[in-house]
Amino acid sequence: NCSPARFVFVKSAEAKERLKPALSSGNVEKTMNAPVTVIVAYDESFYEKLPQLFPHTDAKSWFTSSPEMAKETAFRNSSMQAAYLIMACRSLGLDTGPMSGFQINVVDATFLAGTQWKSNLLINIGYGEKEKQYYSSWETWPQMYRGKRTLKFCLLSSKLPEWSRLRAQTILAGVFLQNSSSFTLLRHKQ
Repeated sequence: NCSPARFVFVKSAEAKERLKPALSSGNVEKTMNAPVTVIVAYDESFYEKLPQLFPHTDAKSWFTSSPEMAKETAFRNSSMQAAYLIMACRSLGLDTGPMSGFQINVVDATFLAGTQWKSNLLINIGYGEKEKQYYSSWETWPQMYRGKRTLKFCLLSSKLPEWSRLRAQTILAGVFLQNSSSFTLLRHKQ
């Protein structure tokens, strides 16, 4: 309900060059080749918007009295919003490569200066090269876990209606499978 996430879409070659010094060495190539990299940040003053976002009660006062609670809530909820962004991308057929391998202070100084935003994570978005992914589909993933009672097995063997199982599989595929660091290189779709 508090929507603390703020998204900065880094697309141009110039912006990517400004981002490059902040990246860990293992994230440079895939980030520079990704069509877009999203800086998922959180606004430490998110509660200022709560009278519009959560109007049925005075939720703003919950956070103005505790800066620690506000920061923790902003970080946790921006992480959930990042997961929703990932799910939305996956539902459109895009691959995602979320990462925390970057220098937060450099990203904040370069892209978020003059705001109360703090970076949380980066997400590369594009069409991954399937041959460089550890696993590229829901069907191949469980082979890595033979003999274990996987979440997919639990969902498929449950008494859930078909539409619930399909929805759960889609969400799990988007969140747990396609969001690993296995997307070593992203490219523009031809």
